[in-house]
Amino acid sequence: TSALGCDSIITTNVTVTDAYSITLTPSICGGDTYTLPDGSTTTSSGIFSFTFVSAAGCDSIVTVDLTVNAVSSTTEDVSICDGGSYTLPDGTIATTDGTYISTLTSAFGCDSIITTNVAVTDAYSITLTPSICDGDTYTLPDGTTTTSSGIFSFTFVSAAGCDSIVTVDLTVNAVSSTTEDVSICDGGSYLLPDGTAVSAAGVYV
Repeated sequence: TSALGCDSIITTNVTVTDAYSITLTPSICGGDTYTLPDGSTTTSSGIFSFTFVSAAGCDSIVTVDLTVNAVSSTTEDVSICDGGSYTLPDGTIATTDGTYISTLTSAFGCDSIITTNVAVTDAYSITLTPSICDGDTYTLPDGTTTTSSGIFSFTFVSAAGCDSIVTVDLTVNAVSSTTEDVSICDGGSYLLPDGTAVSAAGVYV
């Protein structure tokens, strides 16, 4: 009722404004920093909740469910033969001893660091220079035999799986054969090449 005794009708339009509730699910890589809605930072996984006031004056709740994905780090030891090569995880080629670091991207978008230790194993090359006498037999590294001079080459696989080349330079020395005619006086003697003294006629070898 107004001051004059008449109706005073007041119409009030009430609007209900929502209180906002937002959940964020970001992810970062290990070692990275994430800035939270209040301006602070973190490097750890976790659930962080913040309450703000919206433009309408109501609560605005922001929840951050942060995931920190690990940076993958692995080490691989490989060996190659001298003259060979190895394809590293990043596609480059290694031909020498050394430690190679390849940085790839994991399924989560983070670094995947692979350390490859490459060792180069020698390919062996051995040359043998044996000699035999004419008529003798020489056994070659592969088990076969020969009686002739020559250069013979064989390729085997070493314990490390690399080539092991054995070359045999075989010399066959001739057997010397000479004949000597000597005469001595009756009652005398002759000293043979082997140091034996003889006094009788004959053929001595």
